[in-house]
Amino acid sequence: MCSAFGVDPVAFGLAESFAKPGGRLTGVHWLGRELTAKRLEILKEMLPKLRRVVTFYNAGSRTGAENAKLAREAARDLRVDIV
Repeated sequence: MCSAFGVDPVAFGLAESFAKPGGRLTGVHWLGRELTAKRLEILKEMLPKLRRVVTFYNAGSRTGAENAKLAREAARDLRVDIV
C-alpha cells in the first residue's frame, strides 16, 4: 500500500505502531498533523490581531476531519475562530 497524502498509518489502522508496524507495510510517513497547532501559533505571532482563520478540508476524509479537529482545539487555546 502506498500513501502519498498524509494518512497516519497507526491512526488509520494500517500499522500496529511505528516501532513495530507488523505485516508487510513499509514506507515513510511525515507527521504533519503534529504541526497543526504550531502553524496556528506562528500565524498568531505574525498577526497578533488575528481572530478568524479559514481552512478547507475534505470532511469525508478521516485525515482531513482529524486535522480540522486539531486545528479547532489549537485555535480555541489561541482565541481564534476556525471558519
